[in-house]
Amino acid sequence: KLIYFMGIERVRYRSPVHPGDTVVIEARVQRLRSRMGVLKGVARVGDRVVAAGTMTFALGPRNEARGESPA
Repeated sequence: KLIYFMGIERVRYRSPVHPGDTVVIEARVQRLRSRMGVLKGVARVGDRVVAAGTMTFALGPRNEARGESPA
């Protein structure tokens, strides 16, 4: 299955990210239903949290016609 981004909620942008920074995103599934889910996560540059929030996503079929390999 593929994950499709649907939206973000309760996001806090804590500090700017500059070109050349490496952003590491950590997320945990908070809720998962048959076709939709919610992730809660943080984005960090080094030890500094630069953003935190909740993301909603949908699960969809992998499109074989585009030449993508099956999961």
